[in-house]
Amino acid sequence: ELLTAFTALLRERFATDAVDTHTVLGEGDRVRVHANVHVPGGVPDVPLRELEQELISLTRTWDDGLRERLVDRFGPSRGRALAAQWGPRFPEYYRASVEPVMAVSDIECFDRLEREGLPFVVGLQNEPGRTRVALYKTGGKVELGEAMPTLEALGLRVIEEVPTRLLGGDGDTWVQDFGVLGPGDRPLDLAAVGERLADCIAAVRRGDTESDTLNRLVVVAGLNWRQVNILRAYRMYR
Repeated sequence: ELLTAFTALLRERFATDAVDTHTVLGEGDRVRVHANVHVPGGVPDVPLRELEQELISLTRTWDDGLRERLVDRFGPSRGRALAAQWGPRFPEYYRASVEPVMAVSDIECFDRLEREGLPFVVGLQNEPGRTRVALYKTGGKVELGEAMPTLEALGLRVIEEVPTRLLGGDGDTWVQDFGVLGPGDRPLDLAAVGERLADCIAAVRRGDTESDTLNRLVVVAGLNWRQVNILRAYRMYR
């Protein structure tokens, strides 16, 4: 598969189908690939430095990219340790759909879940065209009939749900990704509302506040869940 991609890239960059390759076994598990490119009329001017970087990118695995991003975020020692601890636990279907840069936030939340012994962690990220509300927990995933009303009461429109169960561990550690849209069917401004939103979802999960349409004020009016609780009490006893 890698050799096929390698050959296809050379054909594209040199605008020819005449690319011959052969492999030479090196020490250990190393393999050297030699390529001969034949172009009638002469070889075109191809930026070799760019081509070199493209070929290197083809050889990089998802784990390589994850380790690099974690080292950038947490430094060499902690980054490599997190990659070794969490990288192997992500199933293939997760790796196929989630870029390493996005997986860094998942690992940060999973690590917090385990290190602090929390029952769950709420994470938020923006992706193209949507906001991602993620619930990380052990002991099984949350039923849709429980999670959806909480998000809808906040005025969010849920457009997808993607659950992922980690490999290993207790065998029942999950991240549930909910793709949501906010007012106007747009992604949320997480810099403005993210902390309040995550706190409110967590408070509902803990049973510290109710889940009703007053919670929309967290998103549209800049209130936190405690302030909404005061309004809720006033409405009940006025």
